[in-house]
Amino acid sequence: MLRYLIPFGLVLSVSMPASAQQAAGCDARTLQGHKSHLAKLRSDSAKIRQTIRNKSEADRQIHMSYLNYIGSLARQAVNPKIRGCAVSQINNAVAAARRDTQMGAAPTAGGAPSGPMVRLFPATVKIAKGRTIAPPAKIRHGAAYGYDFWINPTRPIATWASILHKGRSDKERSPAVFFFPKSTRLHVRIGTDKSWNDGCDAKRPLPRGRWSHVFIQARPGVAEIYVNGRLENRCPIGKKILQNAGPLFAGSPWVPPAVAAVRNVRLTTRPLPPSAVPGIMRSR
Repeated sequence: MLRYLIPFGLVLSVSMPASAQQAAGCDARTLQGHKSHLAKLRSDSAKIRQTIRNKSEADRQIHMSYLNYIGSLARQAVNPKIRGCAVSQINNAVAAARRDTQMGAAPTAGGAPSGPMVRLFPATVKIAKGRTIAPPAKIRHGAAYGYDFWINPTRPIATWASILHKGRSDKERSPAVFFFPKSTRLHVRIGTDKSWNDGCDAKRPLPRGRWSHVFIQARPGVAEIYVNGRLENRCPIGKKILQNAGPLFAGSPWVPPAVAAVRNVRLTTRPLPPSAVPGIMRSR
């Protein structure tokens, strides 16, 4: 039996009949078992929909992505046209749900914020050296995190240019976001057990004089960069994401600031699947 912890405390159990382990052949009893747990999936989906009815638009977008995963599991596991059990498809769907949502990731000892998204700095601000926009007490997450924000670059500078930095020193980067020298291409650094300077880079520069939405995500083994709702790059990183007790700066105290403005900086305390990213971009 596989158990999934849905963000609201609901537990989704997916029972795999023993005969489903066979590579081919499904008897009527096995198919009936699949249909039974499909009914359970639908029931849990209804409970989740009821739970999120009064949540904010951003939270609803995130939680609806979990519903999509439940639906995906159901469609893979129970398909009357598939008489061979489609064991590999079921296993792939289960693996994808585990990998892309990290369901059940434990919060820090101090506890995580009450919702999956925390507004850190909603206003528009010009990036400046050492400009604090969120205190450490406001930034708590578990084994994974994400930051999203809007940014409007004016021009590149000759050196590395800091956008956001969380940490008490230059080598505490959870995360640190820069522009490459002479460019507006994103350079995202994430402290892990592999390196304090682990991370991922965007493939293309951001347009100048125009607002772009950026979402960066770090989870065990993977870092991702999204620009305007689309995946820009996905990179392997260390398996343990390091945390620190530093504030969040819009402009590192140790690196020259980017010539740009940022707005609506938010923290996501649970990993998001790709399908949820356009939703948070549209939310306010």
